[in-house]
Amino acid sequence: MEAAAFAGGGTLLALLNTDRPIAVAAAMLVVYLGASRMLWPLRAELDVPTRARVLLRPSIGRVLLAHTIVPASVTTGAAVLAAAGSALATHAAAAPLATVAAVPMVTARAGMSARRRGKLPPSLFAMSAADPTGGGGAILTWLILWPTVAAILGAAPLLLITRT
Repeated sequence: MEAAAFAGGGTLLALLNTDRPIAVAAAMLVVYLGASRMLWPLRAELDVPTRARVLLRPSIGRVLLAHTIVPASVTTGAAVLAAAGSALATHAAAAPLATVAAVPMVTARAGMSARRRGKLPPSLFAMSAADPTGGGGAILTWLILWPTVAAILGAAPLLLITRT
């Protein structure tokens, strides 16, 4: 329920603010938040790699795909309802369709973020040694990578359609 509310609200926010690119990107982050709320079971399975190897016979990629089908369906369904309301109110169809098409991409990025297995990779510590911020910049970059990719991929189609 919470994921659907975030996805629908983010979609509506994006459609109501097509003239503000930052607002559209922020709206896609709201959709990302909704999708990530549904991916806690995936995170629980992947946070302990040894347990995932013992209990899960399929590859991690198949597990990721299996766990993102329901969140993608829920978030896309909520986005369809929000986009339909927006399309009926504005008599436009291209922007709502682009936004609905972007929601599964945003959900997939939330799944990729969950795939990190709950721990910092050793390569990040090597990058932190050369970081002038003492490692904080490298860790922050690692943390915001997938939400940033989700915001860009989710906002780009809507912004391209509304600008042409």
